[in-house]
Amino acid sequence: MNVTTVLNFLFWCHDAVSDVLVKHLFTLKKIILIGAHVSLLGLLFPEMREDFGSAALVVLLFLLFLSPASQLFRMRILLQAMALRKEMGILMGYLATVHVVGYLIDPDWFDFLITPYWPGDLLSIDVRYQVGFLAYFLTLPLLLTSNTLANKVLGGKNWKRLHRLVYPLLLLTLFHKFLRGGEVQIQDAFMPTFIFALYILSKVIAKKNNILPLQKGIAWVALRYQEYRATSVTRV
Repeated sequence: MNVTTVLNFLFWCHDAVSDVLVKHLFTLKKIILIGAHVSLLGLLFPEMREDFGSAALVVLLFLLFLSPASQLFRMRILLQAMALRKEMGILMGYLATVHVVGYLIDPDWFDFLITPYWPGDLLSIDVRYQVGFLAYFLTLPLLLTSNTLANKVLGGKNWKRLHRLVYPLLLLTLFHKFLRGGEVQIQDAFMPTFIFALYILSKVIAKKNNILPLQKGIAWVALRYQEYRATSVTRV
């Protein structure tokens, strides 16, 4: 199997998924929103709270890396996926809600997390949980304004300023995920810092787009795709 065969298969997969998105974009938006609301039933399954938190982080990373990826590679499927960001943001907020609220409404966990430190010694709570709570507080305004009405009320510029909270949200969520309980160790900060730095780097690269080998690689793949499309049209 040569490179051309592999690329043609990937191009076929790309076009197939893209065609589905074009035809069923609004249906997919509805499915994501329904899934977001259904995810609240996760509050009834305490053993899955950690999984909901991990899922929220995965969705958040997908949303954030999607923008520079679509800007850099200009792939049709990535540009189409950008239209799903609001719905995915709502899904992320609901998953995070199940994760956090699920622990807070559990008497055993509340007695462990909050009661010993309430009301005057909250800063003594394990730092992993402190950054987790702070991350969720940043999630709430993003969740509540992830709709067209909020955009109109706030105005486009103010809405964009508010949603820049997603950057500290990402950093706090990463630290909450990778910090271990107890005393914070320097090595615990490596993975959160690495992922956040990778995201910032992807933003810079997408904006500047001045790395010559990357430019040539993208141009080469784009040319192969044009040839694939031309061949496909000829066959039809």
